[in-house]
Amino acid sequence: MDILTKVSEVCGYLLPILGVILLVVLIVLVSKILKTLKKADEAIVITKGYLQELDTTVKTINNVSMSVEAVRSTMTRVITKFVNKCSKNYDEIKAAVMNLLEKIFPKNGVTVVDEVKLTKENNTEV
Repeated sequence: MDILTKVSEVCGYLLPILGVILLVVLIVLVSKILKTLKKADEAIVITKGYLQELDTTVKTINNVSMSVEAVRSTMTRVITKFVNKCSKNYDEIKAAVMNLLEKIFPKNGVTVVDEVKLTKENNTEV
């Protein structure tokens, strides 16, 4: 029994000392955690700033992309309409161009239209 009493006394002395040591360790640990959280908060603020700048850049790129798409769409419609009108009026356009060429470049009584016909006939005979 005497041994248990002595162990109890030793534990009674050691328990407050171990409690103080544990308390100091906890204070240091909490202090380091707080410093880490402050650094993390600063990093989050910096990252938020970068994300806001990136968001502005992305919006600008998106606006430019939408503008390019609008121009592409408009040009596609214009070219399609032009090609359709040209294909529908091909014979009229061809005749007008041939008449213009005949007026500008007459050839010794042989017109450009006759020359084109002769060329086609010669190509079909070969």
